[in-house]
Amino acid sequence: MKSGVIDRRLLIIAMFTAMITLQLRIPNYYTLLIPPIVIAAIVIFSYWREIVEYDWKQIRTKRFIKETYLATTNGIIAQAVGILTLVYVIGVKEPVFGVAITPFIIFNSTFISAILEEVVYRKIIFNVLDRRFGFWAAAILSSVVFAISHYNYAAYLGYFLLGIVWCMAYKKTNNLGVVIAAHTIFNAAYFVVRSLQE
Repeated sequence: MKSGVIDRRLLIIAMFTAMITLQLRIPNYYTLLIPPIVIAAIVIFSYWREIVEYDWKQIRTKRFIKETYLATTNGIIAQAVGILTLVYVIGVKEPVFGVAITPFIIFNSTFISAILEEVVYRKIIFNVLDRRFGFWAAAILSSVVFAISHYNYAAYLGYFLLGIVWCMAYKKTNNLGVVIAAHTIFNAAYFVVRSLQE
C-alpha cells in the first residue's frame, strides 16, 4: 500500500460496517435506502477499471448461466435447510421488522445489496482470507460475517450455509458476476414469494 493512500478494500469494509451499524441502531426507510446507494456508487468508482475490463459477453454463455443457476438453486436449498433447522427444529422465532416494503427497498435489496454484499463478502473478505488461510477457513469466516450482517437470528444458519455455497461458486468460477447474478435472482425470488404470501 502506497503511503497516504487508503486501501479501497479497507475503505469499503469500514463504510459497509458503519452502514450495518447505522441500520441496526436506526432501522428505518432512509437508513435502509440511502447508505447502500452511496456505498454502491463508491464501490463502482473504486472498481471502475475492473468493471470496464469485465468480459460482459460471458453472461450469455452456457457456462455462466449454468453456474449462476447452480449457485442460485444450491443457495436456496442451503438457506431453506438452515432456516427450517433453526425455526422448526430448534424453535427460534423470526424477528419482526417494522420497515414497509416499497419499490425502492425492493430495488435496493435486489440489485444494490447483491452487488455490495458480493464485493464485500466474496471479493474482499473471502479472497483475502482464502489467500492467507485456505478455502474452508475463508468460507466459514466470511459466511459467519455474512450471516450476522443480515440481523435475522432465525435465518443465521441459512445465511451461513448460503454464504458457503456462494464462496464455493466464486472459488469454482473465479467470477464475481456469477455470484452477483445468483444473489440478485435469490433476492428477487424472495420478494416474489413474499408478495404471494400477502
